[in-house]
Amino acid sequence: MGTGLFWGILLVLIGAIMIINVVFKINLPVFKLILAFIFIYLGVRLLLGKGFQCSTKTEKDVAFSEQTFIHDGENTNEYNVVFGKGIIDLRSIPIKTDQPSVVKVNTAFGASEVWVDKSKPYRIKVNTAFSGVNLPNGSTSVLGTNVYKSAGADTAVNYIDIRADIAFGALRIVEY
Repeated sequence: MGTGLFWGILLVLIGAIMIINVVFKINLPVFKLILAFIFIYLGVRLLLGKGFQCSTKTEKDVAFSEQTFIHDGENTNEYNVVFGKGIIDLRSIPIKTDQPSVVKVNTAFGASEVWVDKSKPYRIKVNTAFSGVNLPNGSTSVLGTNVYKSAGADTAVNYIDIRADIAFGALRIVEY
């Protein structure tokens, strides 16, 4: 059942209920019937696997869906996950010779997983607000700021600098 068909049937039913109320003096609860028809429509859509089609996916953003991002090396330095799940693969990110490679990960009401190459030096700074963050050394963060440095990041001039902001969500850093 398409959306147009549903709304057409619903409007016809509303008109028919109003006519029955006026002509035949039969009092039907219009609001309750409309609400019931909307719930039936949403339930049928879910059962048929059509969902709500309100997800958004771009090369760096995901909302109400799931997506895996593979860092392209140059252009995309910020990833956003909202009400969804995002896997950000940073294993192929090059280390710049003149400055740290900065990548931002923003998660709100969702879950993010960042994959890093353990042979490359990297630093992670997470700002959390009512969230769960699991870092490679086993430490967690729920509220506040936490910094993690991989082996060799203290002495390296050039490294991967991951800045993550998580609000009401989850972040997991996985080394490969």
